[in-house]
Amino acid sequence: MRHPPTIPIHLALVLAFGTVLSTAGSASAQLRVRGGVDLANFFGDGVEDTDTRNGLGLGAAFSILSIGPVSISPEVWYRQKGATNVEEFNQQLIEEGSAEIGLDYVEVPVLLRIDLGSLAGGKIVPYVNGGPAFGWRLDCSISVDADGGSTTRTCDDLESENIEQTLRDYELGAAFGGGFDFLILGGIGAINLDARVTQGLSRINETEDGALDVRNRVLSIMLGYSFGLPGGGSGGGPRIVP
Repeated sequence: MRHPPTIPIHLALVLAFGTVLSTAGSASAQLRVRGGVDLANFFGDGVEDTDTRNGLGLGAAFSILSIGPVSISPEVWYRQKGATNVEEFNQQLIEEGSAEIGLDYVEVPVLLRIDLGSLAGGKIVPYVNGGPAFGWRLDCSISVDADGGSTTRTCDDLESENIEQTLRDYELGAAFGGGFDFLILGGIGAINLDARVTQGLSRINETEDGALDVRNRVLSIMLGYSFGLPGGGSGGGPRIVP
């Protein structure tokens, strides 16, 4: 049974970012925007020696609850996942040669953040964060290198029994990491450096016997900026809650 068409990427991003901005404004939340690199790969049973695919991550986040050094932060991201040098994904996809598989998602993590005090007179705030991440697939592409040549197609261009029919439209993952806020302008804003790993908890593929288990894993390194107002925070300094 074929899945319904996926959401066009531009429409999905507009709706997702519009939701974040409207909610942040109504709740007087502190807003953060970020961008960076996603170092993605596959793992699980049926995955052998794949290589990292470099992708792009763009997104926004806002706080909905803050108690002392603890806050909850929903986020919305555009993520480029997948892997390169994929020699065995399933027999329907690749019979000979290797491939690069690109999977684009809208991802919504809901993270618990804990500030770890402050440094440099309250100007630097280190933190750790973690929580569930829900993803919806926007697009899929595959580039196959075989017989000295390379071809690139979207996954739904492949023939009847293809990767598009074996991929789920969604995934569940867990994100964990940390970073630093570098407070500037008297606490009105903060430059943010964040690194995290997002690990797939659900398979990205559907199989009848459940024997094949392929999941996403992404290391994200991001730089961003937080918009907010001065307030009480760790160490008595100004605080920006992403």
